[in-house]
Amino acid sequence: MCRKLDGLPLAIELIAPHVKSFSLSFLLQHLEQPLEVFDSGPNDLPERQRTLSAALDWSYDLLEPAAARLFERLSVFVGGWSLEAAERVCAAPKGEEAFDPLHTLGALVNQSLVVEAVEGSDERYHFLETLREYSRARLAASGETSRLREAHARYFLTFAEQIASPIEGPDQIVWLDRLERDYANLETALDWFESNGSPAELLRFAQSLWWFWFRYGHFRAGRRRFEKALSYFDSGAPSRPVANGLHSLGWIKFVEGDWLGAAELYRKSLAVFREIGDHLGESMSLSDLGVTERFMGRTAIGTRHVEEAVRIAREVHEPHRLCFALIWAYSTTEGKFAGKAPLPELEEAREIALKIGDSWAFAHALNGLGDLYRETGNFTAARLHYEESLRRYRALKERWMVAWNLEGLGQTSRLEE
Repeated sequence: MCRKLDGLPLAIELIAPHVKSFSLSFLLQHLEQPLEVFDSGPNDLPERQRTLSAALDWSYDLLEPAAARLFERLSVFVGGWSLEAAERVCAAPKGEEAFDPLHTLGALVNQSLVVEAVEGSDERYHFLETLREYSRARLAASGETSRLREAHARYFLTFAEQIASPIEGPDQIVWLDRLERDYANLETALDWFESNGSPAELLRFAQSLWWFWFRYGHFRAGRRRFEKALSYFDSGAPSRPVANGLHSLGWIKFVEGDWLGAAELYRKSLAVFREIGDHLGESMSLSDLGVTERFMGRTAIGTRHVEEAVRIAREVHEPHRLCFALIWAYSTTEGKFAGKAPLPELEEAREIALKIGDSWAFAHALNGLGDLYRETGNFTAARLHYEESLRRYRALKERWMVAWNLEGLGQTSRLEE
């Protein structure tokens, strides 16, 4: 109960007398809206301490006008915010005097109305939940809720789109962690776009988050958002955003184990990419379709797809696409390769990943090399590659591929016995 009350001494003092009349479990159930519970306190206290609302009113009335407006507007955030987010979302509308966000936010921290904390490498702020409820009520009374919710949603759409490229670069874990810290805000923003935004904006938002959803295991959330966004479009329409959305939804279904569903989506995305002449997209869909075919036991056709994807990637001279095409073709083989083991191809992928700074792809190439060394009987080399891949994936918080490497190490140990 104390945790539910954010540890606020006054809140705890105000609820204490109710213990005489009600059980603790009953009171706990009614703390979802604590401001409604604390409607009276001891008569021997000053008026401002007899109810929690009165205490908060007293603190609010001490604020300068700019700080009071910011206090109200910050309630639109869920789970916390950065200084930049506060500045962009809570900016003064046209006709209102601008305020210094750092100074004004600092005033709220000094008044203990906002909590400041360091999370990872970021300085972030958040409300105690009781204060957020009070702030939200103040915002509703101001008539600004609708405007602030839209500003919040559009800020996080831009935020996600700006991070979409860096999350595949050398500092990807920093950017992925930032998205994870704002996960509740992103979900709230997506909810707004589902109800108020355009289908194109919702699809853009989902596409910017697809790799994050995979990397941090938010498969169900990602699938639901893509299914909703794509429901507004003809899946065969000659549109690059639709083709990308079909591919991304296919990937999520693949990692969830729905290989038939994934293959169908990959085929649709492939058809659209070919129709609009997008060779990078064509290579990407062929890679993932080929891997899926192999997982379903259709090795021959799957191999043709992934090898065609490599050929197209070489022709368009895009290193990142070529790196992944090589990995999908020669790493994800389901333990089957014809003739000579493709060690040179995976070594090429490893070198490209190192050059472009994609740590995830580099570790995946190492995992693939571990598989090939294990299958050719070089167990020492297999173990070294698995262990290095495992170390890198743990640093990247990549549980899916951690499991693959542990499986590879286990199989290597069994074969050595």
